[in-house]
Amino acid sequence: MKTKHPYLIYIALLLFFSSNLFAQDNIFKTILDNTQDSFNIESFATENLEVASNELFGVTDEFKESYILEDQNTQEVAAVFARTLLALGAGIGFGDDDTLWCLHAAYYLRAAMFSNSALYVSLGILYSGLSSDSFSRSLLEIQFRALMFTPITRYNQVNFLYGLMVAYAFGADDFDGGGKTDFTRLTLALVVGFQIILTSTLSLMLQTNVLAHINNTFKPESGGEFKSDNTWGFINQNNILALSLVWNLASSKR
Repeated sequence: MKTKHPYLIYIALLLFFSSNLFAQDNIFKTILDNTQDSFNIESFATENLEVASNELFGVTDEFKESYILEDQNTQEVAAVFARTLLALGAGIGFGDDDTLWCLHAAYYLRAAMFSNSALYVSLGILYSGLSSDSFSRSLLEIQFRALMFTPITRYNQVNFLYGLMVAYAFGADDFDGGGKTDFTRLTLALVVGFQIILTSTLSLMLQTNVLAHINNTFKPESGGEFKSDNTWGFINQNNILALSLVWNLASSKR
């Protein structure tokens, strides 16, 4: 009997420890199953580090939203090819001994569309004056333009303008020594310029005549009539550089 009892004791202890290990394994498995869905150490740490760093550097949601870039192309294409435009502005020019200035307005209508440009026609009115050493001049001019608008920047912020202008004007020269001469003028000019997009409804337009042929008919107070024809190709030399603020009255996307 003395020899059998130790073996029984060993068998009983082995069964006891085996059952305990099995029970512990079940307990750990149960704990893991119940908690693994509710705790994510990696995502928890990442999210909290991001929040902490954002708070540290003042990066709020409002800050992020304020710096989200819009699709510039979508916004500005509407401005580039608006169906109608209204332009109001002023201009200035300098000669050898005289200064020119003007106030002008024009209505633009889109006449044709091309793959990367648009043709506009416009009807405008201009009132201008000239101050010289010996006389001053004032005139009223009716202008017709046919201009191509072609984007030259990636997001169409700037258009290059080029085309023709035909204008008819009438006015008078008042001489410092006395006397007055009425005149009429017919102008054919090559126009170039730029349009700078500010918003979807506003833009700036800069134009000048780079080549022009002018036919003047003068009628002095003393009587008689004489004509003069001039052709010149100076930029802002006896020529007005005109700046306009332009409103898009009706927009259209390509």
